Amino acid sequence: MPFLNRSKTVVFVSLGIFLISLLLVRGVKQEFVPTQDQDIIQMTVQTSPGTSLEATLEKAIEVEDILRKILILFLSFPQSVPAGLIQK
Repeated sequence: MPFLNRSKTVVFVSLGIFLISLLLVRGVKQEFVPTQDQDIIQMTVQTSPGTSLEATLEKAIEVEDILRKILILFLSFPQSVPAGLIQK
């Protein structure tokens, strides 16, 4: 076996190839486990204690309308949705 006489060379070459492969992995723009898009938006909205059910429902509908407008804007012009669109 010709490689047994050059064990240091084999180790250093193997280490070099390994280090080069680590540098090349940075260029890969892919995940090993891709994220799953389930088309679900989940959020929590809290109203003040003692708020009536009707007032809470009105707030929920208001939040839903805002989100719907943002979604329509995003689907129409994906690059033009400003960061400060959501106001408190």
